[in-house]
Amino acid sequence: MLRIGLLGVLVGCGRVPEVEPGQEVITADTGADGGCGESRLEGRLSRDLRLREGCVYWLAGRVDVGDPLAKDPEPVTLRIEAGVTILAGLDARLIVHRGARLEAQGTSDAPIIFTADRPKGERGPGDWGGLVLTGQAPINAGAVAVLPEQGVFGGDNPDDGSGILRFVRIEWAGASLNTGVRMPGLGLYGVGASTQVRGVQVHGAAGDGVALRGGTVFVSNLLVTGSQGRGVRYTEGWQGGGQFWVVQQAPTGSHGLDGRTADGKSTPRPASAPRVSQVSLIGRSSAPEVRGLTLRQGTQGRFANLVVVGFDGGDVALDGSTFTEAYDGTLVVEVARLGSVVPLVGPELLMVPPTWTDVAPTDFSKVVADLQDPVTPSFCVALPGAVPAVGPGFVDSAVVGGCDPDADWTAGWTTNELEGP
Repeated sequence: MLRIGLLGVLVGCGRVPEVEPGQEVITADTGADGGCGESRLEGRLSRDLRLREGCVYWLAGRVDVGDPLAKDPEPVTLRIEAGVTILAGLDARLIVHRGARLEAQGTSDAPIIFTADRPKGERGPGDWGGLVLTGQAPINAGAVAVLPEQGVFGGDNPDDGSGILRFVRIEWAGASLNTGVRMPGLGLYGVGASTQVRGVQVHGAAGDGVALRGGTVFVSNLLVTGSQGRGVRYTEGWQGGGQFWVVQQAPTGSHGLDGRTADGKSTPRPASAPRVSQVSLIGRSSAPEVRGLTLRQGTQGRFANLVVVGFDGGDVALDGSTFTEAYDGTLVVEVARLGSVVPLVGPELLMVPPTWTDVAPTDFSKVVADLQDPVTPSFCVALPGAVPAVGPGFVDSAVVGGCDPDADWTAGWTTNELEGP
């Protein structure tokens, strides 16, 4: 048995007392024989902890890894081994603070699963909070920023490392916080380039699937399914990148990928300027205000090898505050296959900007049903003509879109569980 905290107690001995977020009540009971036992995580973790392979753990309330108020961030590591399942209560959320690390390394045969503590078939969007990593990489919202109930983030270290996420599923997150704001399924706030995020699914989030606020993190092999907010959203000067993304929105969902330099009307510097390649954005909404790729608030960046289909409101939208970037070459779209009736949206997109290349309407009528199918989807389409993705973190790929039919990285470890009644 391993107990970490000031008030460590066994689940079997009765109800764990209510605690404030700064108080420690972290119980990891591995059993006398080294087996799983029963374990509950609640409060603040201030020492290294390992969650054992194949075991089930319960997440209660806000669990802080590290101290969100510490002047000098705590070097605490939470290690989660392959096959671990974490069942989360309604108000549960896991926040990994600056200086701390989450090392969650699943496998394709044994992914790590964060899901709601409800029976399968009864789970739904917003059943718990979500997972947030806060780092010390630069943002444009000041030296540091604070999100109530989610933590402090930002700093001056672009190479900061917050850990590893590999073959991780985050299901049914997005509960509203006390502030009235919904959490994302996965929040990466001020997270640096030494953080490894490769192989993550966010499924059935009530809010945004993934939220990136500043930082320099590179995200690869990302699957977002059934989000009721935006599939992926970035803001506050994100300077990172991504490759091999598939976003399939819920019928009630918002934009597939929403990019901006900052929230509100300001355009602080540095601008958001990500490099993203091999992305499929799949909509299932007929709402006229819902678009596939929305670029605004002065965002810069390079978006290459895109498939965008199923957004009746339009595939690519540009607002007036991003007009200059689209025409001066700091915001570029290269090789985009657009499947909607209205591929380009906004007065600034009456024509394809001259710096954008090979942006063309495409007939997806033979495959759109498979792409949009929530139960047995086929996310991969064989579209040639990709341009090289250049920069740290990218690998060579000849496909346009988020996955290759001959090497489907989404197969085997992801879920298509439907929302319960």
